Amino acid sequence: MVEPARLITLTTAQWQQLTRWARAATTPQRLARRARVILGSAAGLGSRRLAQQERMSRTTVQRWRARFMAAGCDGLQDRPRCGRPVVLPPTTRALVIALACERPAERDVPLSRYSLSELATPQFTPILQSPRTSSGEAPIRAVTSAVGTTSRGRERRTDIS
Repeated sequence: MVEPARLITLTTAQWQQLTRWARAATTPQRLARRARVILGSAAGLGSRRLAQQERMSRTTVQRWRARFMAAGCDGLQDRPRCGRPVVLPPTTRALVIALACERPAERDVPLSRYSLSELATPQFTPILQSPRTSSGEAPIRAVTSAVGTTSRGRERRTDIS
């Protein structure tokens, strides 16, 4: 015989957080769906009904219920995915930042500002290339977005670390 699902009881803080996620227009849809599953489950809806309502399988509903029961609201967040992180040596990172922030005229380049594609040209490849980095825009984009520098060389925020 199949055991009925345990009723989820929410604290006020959990209910408020889940409601914010479910209603906010800026919440990623996968997180909003997970929040709606937990809110519906706390309201007494069964996994079959929630699966129909959210257009997902019962197994998925049960998975999100179990993760919520184990870790609360934090259990609904995406887990880190596998894959190799972007590896940039500190010297390459410093060179990309320096190049992105300097004026091209200092290197006799007829531009007002560098773009990502211009920083990825063969002219700068020997400067930026190291045995552990890939070529092209990817490492440059990774550094400029992490540091907060736009492709035009301006800083978006001041917390450069």
